[in-house]
Amino acid sequence: MLSPPNSGLAARDPALPGLGLLLDPEALAAALGTSAVTLRHLRYKPGTSCAAAAVTAEGQWLRLRALSRASYTRKGYPKNGALGAYCLAQGTPDDDRAVPGLRRFWPERRRAKVQAEVFGESHMVEARLVPLSYRLGRRLVARLDHPLGGALLKLHAPSRFAQSQAGALWAAFHGHGTLIRACAVQFAVTTRWQPGTVLTAEDGPDGFAAGGAALAAMHAASHPLPFMRSRLDEIVAVTRTLSDATQLLPEARARLADLSGRLTDALAATPADPGPIHGDFSADQVVITPDGPCIIDWDRAGIGDRGSDLGSALARLEADRLWEGVPEERTDQAKQALMTGYCAHRALPASVETQRLVHLALLMCEPFRRQMAQWPAAMTKMIDVIEQGLERLKTPGPADRALPHLATFCDPRGAQALLDLAGIGRLAAPPRLMRHKAGRRALVEIVSESEAGPRRWLAKTRSKRPDHASPALHRNLRAAGFDGSPGASFGVPAVLPAPAGLRTFLMEHVAGNPLADWLVPDCDPVPFRATGRALAALHASPVEPGRTWQACEELSVADRALVAASGRHPDAAHRITELRNWAKTLAQAGSSAPPVLLHRDFHPDQALVEAERVWLIDLDLAARGDRHIDLGNLLAHLTEYSLRRFGEPDIFAQAARAFLAGYAEGGGRWSDGRLDAMLGLSLLRHLDICGRIAGREDAFPALLDLLQDLSKR
Repeated sequence: MLSPPNSGLAARDPALPGLGLLLDPEALAAALGTSAVTLRHLRYKPGTSCAAAAVTAEGQWLRLRALSRASYTRKGYPKNGALGAYCLAQGTPDDDRAVPGLRRFWPERRRAKVQAEVFGESHMVEARLVPLSYRLGRRLVARLDHPLGGALLKLHAPSRFAQSQAGALWAAFHGHGTLIRACAVQFAVTTRWQPGTVLTAEDGPDGFAAGGAALAAMHAASHPLPFMRSRLDEIVAVTRTLSDATQLLPEARARLADLSGRLTDALAATPADPGPIHGDFSADQVVITPDGPCIIDWDRAGIGDRGSDLGSALARLEADRLWEGVPEERTDQAKQALMTGYCAHRALPASVETQRLVHLALLMCEPFRRQMAQWPAAMTKMIDVIEQGLERLKTPGPADRALPHLATFCDPRGAQALLDLAGIGRLAAPPRLMRHKAGRRALVEIVSESEAGPRRWLAKTRSKRPDHASPALHRNLRAAGFDGSPGASFGVPAVLPAPAGLRTFLMEHVAGNPLADWLVPDCDPVPFRATGRALAALHASPVEPGRTWQACEELSVADRALVAASGRHPDAAHRITELRNWAKTLAQAGSSAPPVLLHRDFHPDQALVEAERVWLIDLDLAARGDRHIDLGNLLAHLTEYSLRRFGEPDIFAQAARAFLAGYAEGGGRWSDGRLDAMLGLSLLRHLDICGRIAGREDAFPALLDLLQDLSKR
């Protein structure tokens, strides 16, 4: 009989006509012609599908999927029969093309041959396969039984094989299991069966203390792992899970959305403790053997927040209390013993409590997947527990959801992990936040110490996709002569990429002062001349940045800025509209030059002057385009700062002339008409910048007057 919760779910999703049948054990068993059926690992996508592995009373494993009528017809499944009428597709595991090894390992007639191919002359060729767990489209876990010794076989989807293989190798190296064979053809990983007793909440504290100590030892290992689980990955996972929970429990939509935001903030505000992690740690991953605890199932091992392993274990123990009826006293005792065993060997990560709540949220849909009788009530109880935990949670500081790694880089452990990943020594001083544009990017100073001496680095992290182009551009430019070697008059800093998941790279902190430091009346023209020569060298470089930038795109940026400024200053909207028309004229004015390597955001803070050497920095936007864009941008910044700081637009006219003279000395050429046009186009953007940067608002009227003046010349 269909339970009330499942009946309500089926009624809410008429696009899946077989959902009710799939979730009704008695009706499903009758339709399959068996006395009983058990569902395993339910996966539900509203309006699309609900899939599950099923085991009949006779021990037969099946693949069942409730599909929409259109999808069922498109895939060519039979429309007659007890299942076809409800668009409920039936198959066996060897039909699962997402796990290629199943096609050969599952059928009895093929198994002997494939086991011979994988295991050679080993006795495992004759082992009997006993399925333990099957997740549609993901993996099969099975035991291989043989009198001479058993093994654990895992058949993976191709995308998961490499990480599982790496985890098994890493664990075996550290004494946790033995890897028998990894087969990249069948995407199979086989390890020796680990005899012993699996740790449960029913066990005494000694086993949990030993498990905590074993986990601490693994966390302290110095050998790296090739896969990373970043803060961003954690945020994506918890957000997706709570979104899925909303489909199952629509009456809790507001509470789940609130939990998603609060957990995201908690993760972003809590520094990670980066290092090797198990990735799915819980009590049932610890086998107590005569030789001590052995941690198993390393399929998700990688580099991540070590607090997540402890948080995962604590959350599972909490779930045992909530769903399995394990007495609270016993689960509390197990938690305490686990933490005590860990702390005896390693300091507790600061993120443990945050991670406990996150992993409770990641279990939110488990009551439905397990088909608990009252799964909505079980999910609601989980919401209550997480909300109570968040009320007590204290995070170290404010969160930036768009930069979830920032708190980690500002923490000594996180900064050291970044140095370790780059292989550049030990942390020599506490990291220091240099710059932070909320929701966009940040700059953290990290000082390293090695045999070569101290070095200062700037960790540049941003909210957008990983920046692979900037490190590559820096390497290519340094190879082309911009290495800043002794006697050189220009250079770009050395750059080291971090793993892509961190959206960060390290740039060496070079000596020198920003050109902006010389912006005073009657300033020394020498730094400006040297900067002009350096920019000419950049423009002459044959290095390809991998993208282009045209005047029409420069116009588009200016136009968006003017629209924003008009919204901020409605009383000046008419005047700004006139300037938008002028901007179109500027983009077409003068004759463009052959494209060069542009900095594309060149202003006085992007050139660091060290005696006669100039370092060019922040090449994140570099592209090939019209040289007048860079020239006009720097001159526009001089004009805007002169007007804002001293009330006149030409205080730095001598500095501008020196800059252009240096550019000419470096072989650079320009068109006066085109230069004036790009200067005006760049200056227009400052009408919006005035409203976005604190302290510049008062400059808006004078700048608007100046631009109107220029537009009428």
